[in-house]
Amino acid sequence: RAAYLDFGDVPPVVLGQFRRTYILAEEHNELVIVDQHAADERVIFNRLMEQSSDPRTHPLLQPVPLELSPVERTALAAERERLTAVGFDIEPFGGDSWILRGVPEVLGVGRGLDVLMRALASEESECAASAAHDACARIMARVACHAAVTAGVTLTIERMNEVLRSLWETANPSTCPH
Repeated sequence: RAAYLDFGDVPPVVLGQFRRTYILAEEHNELVIVDQHAADERVIFNRLMEQSSDPRTHPLLQPVPLELSPVERTALAAERERLTAVGFDIEPFGGDSWILRGVPEVLGVGRGLDVLMRALASEESECAASAAHDACARIMARVACHAAVTAGVTLTIERMNEVLRSLWETANPSTCPH
């Protein structure tokens, strides 16, 4: 029987992971299957949106110089204002170089650079193709998509619980941003 999940106050109990893609959980003797990427993407997107009026940037201890291709430079220049609004601290550094001085606090230090570069390189990625029409929400959706845990990643029970707990706290837990 098909049923829609009623997102109550308490997330379901994690049972495990299926094919390193889905979180299996139980709620009221029912099996709940959650796409780990879509769930984590929703959580990150909501956190970015919540901070959009006052983005929190985590300064890098050592700024990262970026040597960019002409296409990457054009994309970065076009998106710089929106990336700043999300929490990236990035600026031209002369010639073909830019320098990354900070990343959104939501991402944590270890994921900022790769997320930035993948988000810039994938303007029309599957995750961003039908994202929100607002330009700032669209960049947040791209950043969230590339920062989220992906299929094929083994999660610990603790990480699965964290994803579900955070998902249950969001305003719109039943869909990803796109």
